[in-house]
Amino acid sequence: MAFGEEYIFKTCDDTNCVPGSFRRKNLRPGLAQILAKRGKGYEPVSYAFNKAYFTRGEAAQWLEDHEVGIEIEKNYVPGEDPAREETLEKPREMGDPVWISIVRQDLENFQADTIWGRAYSEGVMILMGDLKDGSQKNVTWAYCFDDGFTEQEARDWLTSNRIMADVQPVDELDDKEKALLHTE
Repeated sequence: MAFGEEYIFKTCDDTNCVPGSFRRKNLRPGLAQILAKRGKGYEPVSYAFNKAYFTRGEAAQWLEDHEVGIEIEKNYVPGEDPAREETLEKPREMGDPVWISIVRQDLENFQADTIWGRAYSEGVMILMGDLKDGSQKNVTWAYCFDDGFTEQEARDWLTSNRIMADVQPVDELDDKEKALLHTE
């Protein structure tokens, strides 16, 4: 399943960042700044624009208005020239989940038809849902990692984000859990 829900614009080459140091800072609904440790401190490495809130053109305009150092073509009109669109930074689509970290073991307390997923960061999806008793909405159930992660990298990501949960292969889930991932 692919989750290309965001336009990602990089501000720098993030290959020189400390592994596992990536953080997501929500700036406003639909807009997040991705930070990573480089050298002595954290620096912005990209901006993520949710497609439900921004078109690619609106995202580019926001970056220009806020003087974010990203090369964006000034006269770009989304869909006008597919060749030009290919030159813009594209998010890596989430591949099929390979690893999962179940944060809450009480799946039976979730309203089944409310479980949904969204891209959390590159290669990571968060699954959330509402509790049956109505006491909480959008409660995190699990984090999924695609094949861009090894099991150890998934563990490191969780640790660096202060999430205390174990990692297991998706193919070890029971049928009810697999159905939520649409991976059967």
